[in-house]
Amino acid sequence: MVVSPRAWIFHKGVTFSRRKSISKIHKDLYGIWYAATQLGEFSEEAIFELNYLGQKYAKWFKIFQENLRNWTKNASPIDW
Repeated sequence: MVVSPRAWIFHKGVTFSRRKSISKIHKDLYGIWYAATQLGEFSEEAIFELNYLGQKYAKWFKIFQENLRNWTKNASPIDW
């Protein structure tokens, strides 16, 4: 079975900050970006459904947002 894009993005957003390897963190972030922006209607649907998950699991979605916000705020130019 294959997990849905919305669930995969949600899971990676919640868990990437726990990775020990910086290359794995970058891989997860690239995957989130790619699935959320580069697949046309597939990406649009995933983002729409991700918002639904955010409402259904508000506490986890807050962690998702904080992880992305913290990484963005603390990323060095080399990370970008």
